[in-house]
Parts: sequence; C-alpha cells; structure tokens
Amino acid sequence: MFALVIYDTKKNTWIAARDSFGIKPLFIHESQKMTIISSETSTIANLVKSDFCPDSIRELRVIRKPIPDKTLYKNIQEILPGIIYSPSGKNS
Repeated sequence: MFALVIYDTKKNTWIAARDSFGIKPLFIHESQKMTIISSETSTIANLVKSDFCPDSIRELRVIRKPIPDKTLYKNIQEILPGIIYSPSGKNS
C-alpha cells in the first residue's frame, strides 16, 4: 500500500501515484499558481482557503462518502486508486 510523489529536480517535473487498493489517500489541488498534494484534504483546504462543496455534502448524506474523484472541498480532487498522475495530463 502506498501513495507517493516523485519530483525530478533536473527536469522540474513530478508524478504522483496511488496503489490499486486505495488504502493510502492522496488528494490534489491545482491552480495556475500552484499544485498542492497531500494525504489530508484539510491540509490543502487550509492552505488555499477552500470552501465546502455542497454537492459533496449531499453525497455524504446519501452514501456517506463523496463520489469518486471528489472531496468535501471545492477545488480539491482525490487521486483515484491505481492511478499514476502527471501534470501533463497523461494519467494512467
């Protein structure tokens, strides 16, 4: 079980990955100014002053969890289990 980010200082690029079981969480906020990755949504929300997402709150009440790829916060997404995420958009 793992969730990780690898940063290449020479090429100034990075990738994030999460194991296929999804035991370890991994969340991301991306904007034109910055990218923040963390295992806790509250950490990101505090850094970017993110508000709660009303749609996710409704999902939480119905199925006790936000829908996959979403979180309780606006502009913070979950990196899904089994995904290798790169900022270039070539995710697998």
